Amino acid sequence: MKAKAVFILLAALIISWPAVAQQGNNKSMKPGPNPEMARQRLHERVFRMIAWELSDEMDLPPETEAKFLDILHEHFNERRDLVMEQMSVLKQLKTLSAKPKDQNSEKELQETLKKLDDIKVRQQKSDDNLREKMKSILTVDQQAKFELAWIKVQEKIKNKLINERQKQNMQMKQKQKGKKMQNKKQ
Repeated sequence: MKAKAVFILLAALIISWPAVAQQGNNKSMKPGPNPEMARQRLHERVFRMIAWELSDEMDLPPETEAKFLDILHEHFNERRDLVMEQMSVLKQLKTLSAKPKDQNSEKELQETLKKLDDIKVRQQKSDDNLREKMKSILTVDQQAKFELAWIKVQEKIKNKLINERQKQNMQMKQKQKGKKMQNKKQ
């Protein structure tokens, strides 16, 4: 359960990263790729970091490692899509909840909450499918290593992303502070 919560947090960080990167004064930022492309690139980089860390922790034979990484990549993409869907439904729920009670349809709220429940069921099914696929390629010892490494690696990557986000926020604040100082001098 804890690993699932960490993974969801990690996925949310991945999805929200481009929005954070584009905060502040866009005129001062170099033109870059659209947010979807940036999100996709970040997603792939995070996957590569996870894959590298897991590969290092598990020390699998090359043939097994290739199969393992294919299964993990498929799962990672599926979970990303589910988290994006979940965020969209949460946005709908927030909009519905913000309406005055007389305009807020209980039926709409129930339908939206049901969508969230359905997504959570699909997320759990995705996690269960991952473990079943792992059983088909990993020995029992390797499965145990995976379970232990999975939690450790997710926490490590999550911390790296948080640190990078804080660093980027600090840099943006420093740039804004520098611009304010420059404007005062003029």
